[in-house]
Amino acid sequence: MSKKPTEKSRSKKPNPNVALKYSGMVFQIFFALAIAVFIGQKLDERFGLDKPYLTALLTIVALPVVLYSVLKDIL
Repeated sequence: MSKKPTEKSRSKKPNPNVALKYSGMVFQIFFALAIAVFIGQKLDERFGLDKPYLTALLTIVALPVVLYSVLKDIL
């Protein structure tokens, strides 16, 4: 007698797609902020600024944009 899988037994299995989805979001956040910092540093060098004003500005602008994108994907 073979048992058919019920809904309870199916829901206990971890879904690997969920893990891939969230790890992809982590990399998306990391790379977007890294690009913003890199561009900001290059602009600070180009304009000869003593303090990293443009690096901070681009990072502060990029963070809400990336978080909005991630939250849009989650919800």
